[in-house]
Amino acid sequence: MKELQKPRIHRGDRMIKKLIAISIERNRPLKIIYQSEKGITQRTIRINSVQGNMIKAYCYTKGGYRTFYIDRILAAEIDYGHNKQNRSR
Repeated sequence: MKELQKPRIHRGDRMIKKLIAISIERNRPLKIIYQSEKGITQRTIRINSVQGNMIKAYCYTKGGYRTFYIDRILAAEIDYGHNKQNRSR
């Protein structure tokens, strides 16, 4: 039986920006660890647009559209396992 590999969580501004581009290009959700003013949270988002340091995205965790700041993303990974029925959001 094939052993499943643990997904890599990427850190660092340059890698996070690359993952944002891949998420948009492949239309895949992005799992992020985010530092807000209220604390650190884990979110799964689908990016709609990027404007400078801001990401406008649908947040599956909160169930609505949100704005995220790239410099507040502590870690990220592409979510290849997310339910494909939600791809239209």
